[in-house]
Amino acid sequence: MKRSCVMAVVLVAAATVGAAQTTLSPLFTRKGAIQAAWIDPGNPTATTPVMLHVAMVDALVLDRAEVRQSMSMITVKLYWKEPPGDGGPPALYLGSLGLLPKGRYFLSVQSYCQDRFADTESLSFNVTPGSPSDNKQIEEVWVQPAEPTTDETVMLHISGLWPTPGYTLVGTSLKIFGTSVTFDMHWFEPDDDEVIQVITPYEKVVNLHRLTEGLHTVRINCYLERRRVDFAEISFEVQAGSAPPDEFPWPWFDWPWW
Repeated sequence: MKRSCVMAVVLVAAATVGAAQTTLSPLFTRKGAIQAAWIDPGNPTATTPVMLHVAMVDALVLDRAEVRQSMSMITVKLYWKEPPGDGGPPALYLGSLGLLPKGRYFLSVQSYCQDRFADTESLSFNVTPGSPSDNKQIEEVWVQPAEPTTDETVMLHISGLWPTPGYTLVGTSLKIFGTSVTFDMHWFEPDDDEVIQVITPYEKVVNLHRLTEGLHTVRINCYLERRRVDFAEISFEVQAGSAPPDEFPWPWFDWPWW
């Protein structure tokens, strides 16, 4: 009699487990499951945008994506729809998280299919300050007027980016030899190590005065802590004007003794 009771209990338990597995299995086969999630670059810096990659198990069509950030917590919600027809290859999401300040981040990727929660994936990563050489310090160089004559004063414009505020332009040097122009910028890094990681643009305007007729080449060198970190070069034509050119094209009054 006791043996019959034990067998009955075992059978009931087995039936219960089987029912539970039958009930839970649809959750694991629901469309919208995430196969993998990762960021690129794998070791991001504050000077490089962070890209999120999400590979899905099923062939789906992205309806919309929502990205929310609160301090170091980032939540990405992906809303998928069933594809028309027979579908296709598994879906792949690629989106930018933008430039992130240095620190440790926790990322939660949540997948929804037909507005029903399907799956979630979590990962964490560090963003390091990086080096200013990770991005171009000289972004654009141009002259005004764009097509100057020997009658006109030529202004050289330089714009660029630094990874944080606080970079200081401590000196410049302008040299003009015939149709060759060289302009050097000397920068120092911020003194405060805790400066906020925000990409900071700068612009510098240089008076090249009136130039002689001909094709001029301008080379700009950017130095940081006495080390050249970037350079740029442009060429432009100076046409003859109605007035005679300057007798001394060298800008002597730009020298330190003036």
